[in-house]
Amino acid sequence: MPTLLIADRDHAECQGLKWFAERSSQNMKTITPAHSCGELLAALDGTTPDVLILELDLLSDPRAKSRIMGLRETAIIATTAEPTFEKAMQALHMNALDLLIKPHAPARLQALLAAAAKTGHYEPPASNAATLTYDDLFVKKEPKDRAYNAVAFAPSNSRSRERLSRFFREQSFSSTFFTLSDWTIAISDRGASDLAKEANRLLDVWNSNQPSTALAAILYTPGSTDIHHLYQETKQLIPITFYKGYRQLFSFERPLRWKKIDPFLTPNEQREWVDMLAHRELDRVKDWLYSNLLHSDAPYPEPQLMRTRLTSILAQVRRYMRTYRLDRGDDEAAYEKLYGTILHGPTLHGIVQDLYLFIQDTITHVSREPGSMDAVERGILYINAQYQDPKLSLSRVGQAIGQSPGYFSEELKKREGMSFRPYLIRVRLKKAESLLRDSTLSIKEIAAQCGFLSSNYFARTFRQHRGVSPKACREAYRRENHDHHTQSGNQ
Repeated sequence: MPTLLIADRDHAECQGLKWFAERSSQNMKTITPAHSCGELLAALDGTTPDVLILELDLLSDPRAKSRIMGLRETAIIATTAEPTFEKAMQALHMNALDLLIKPHAPARLQALLAAAAKTGHYEPPASNAATLTYDDLFVKKEPKDRAYNAVAFAPSNSRSRERLSRFFREQSFSSTFFTLSDWTIAISDRGASDLAKEANRLLDVWNSNQPSTALAAILYTPGSTDIHHLYQETKQLIPITFYKGYRQLFSFERPLRWKKIDPFLTPNEQREWVDMLAHRELDRVKDWLYSNLLHSDAPYPEPQLMRTRLTSILAQVRRYMRTYRLDRGDDEAAYEKLYGTILHGPTLHGIVQDLYLFIQDTITHVSREPGSMDAVERGILYINAQYQDPKLSLSRVGQAIGQSPGYFSEELKKREGMSFRPYLIRVRLKKAESLLRDSTLSIKEIAAQCGFLSSNYFARTFRQHRGVSPKACREAYRRENHDHHTQSGNQ
């Protein structure tokens, strides 16, 4: 009677595997299970099992890894909850019969136990559904003798992996299924038309019974003999759901090309956002979001770059919140929730809708409590956000904060010791000094970024207030930086 050792940190998992093995047709005798690396070493010191079901994550001790590598007469069935390249390679290096992904498929486990008990190695059946394994996905191998296509099934909620795995085990589908971290791929040598019909059938069944988690199917039919390459290219198609949504089938015959964009708002866009928020123009906000984010055609921007662009917009809203001291309590909690949605939300349309509603709530809150920050503070923040605009005027600041220009200028002088125009020049020169020190921009570019109409006017104003030209100031910064590095190197 073959002996079986089960090594898994999950006690319930061990009990389930023990029950399954003892009642299988192999009539195996199970050794006391090991729930830790130490228990595994102790068990192997006492006996050499014929079959070992080993959870890879249990191998925390190098001695245990070395001991496993030395098992020449034991058939190893590796298991893991993480279907990654690292786990696949780990299973390959220990000559495991196969890598099973939790939760286990009973039919596959039964076949492995039968082969291990009889011959010590696993010979899969000749059908398409059993000729492919996880290492075919993760490891580059020789081309297959036939062409394969793939269908990726992507849920809107990544926490649905276990339900998705169970669903596909229960369905009749003539493909090899592989459950991955947050999606499932089916690989088959069948044609595009047949695969599309079966994929649509599965979509209908899933979406009818799982209303809380939508599913999308991405059919990729390049007719490839390289399974690893097929897997990689199929994976790159999944983000199409970010733009197109779920509950439908997308078909591709070639890889999808994403567009590179600069995700950060330009200075002009930043000024536009400051202006829209300051004047509480929700219609302009909605038009901007919809026209700039939702009305794009293929090739689409890389989804991660688009998420970064959304965080750049949220940063403008964040500054507006701080202007009115809304960065605390329920407002702060709502902001953090939206930030998480931008990073992980499944679709762009849903994220943009949530962003607009958040801005709407924030502006409504400000409208109800306009006195949450005094006018001078709001004016100072507005100047610091809009100083790049050469047309920034006292009247515009007054309009933005809801006060007369004269009142704001007088109150600003009381607080800062200077009226509007000198204060604006101070803000612009301070930013210019920073750019002279830390950037490689030309003097002309710095002048434009700091709101000066010309480089000559910038140079004249800079010399008047700093006593040197912008060029001389930059050279002084460079000498200072060089001397600092020289002294540091001599210490």
